[in-house]
Amino acid sequence: MSEYIRDGQGNLVGQRIENGAVTYIRDGEGHLKGQHLKSVDKTFDERGRYVGKGDQLLRLLGE
Repeated sequence: MSEYIRDGQGNLVGQRIENGAVTYIRDGEGHLKGQHLKSVDKTFDERGRYVGKGDQLLRLLGE
């Protein structure tokens, strides 16, 4: 499942992609920004660094 994220003017700022036990987030240009692993309920950035517990993907779009 895929969900497009848009700002107040309708511009594409990101995309959230669910793929089984992993949810990914990409910026408006398609670059991977991070992933949430449902099995351990933790979020990691594009380099594999721990971001936080739970789904923190939306906060990675601003980085």
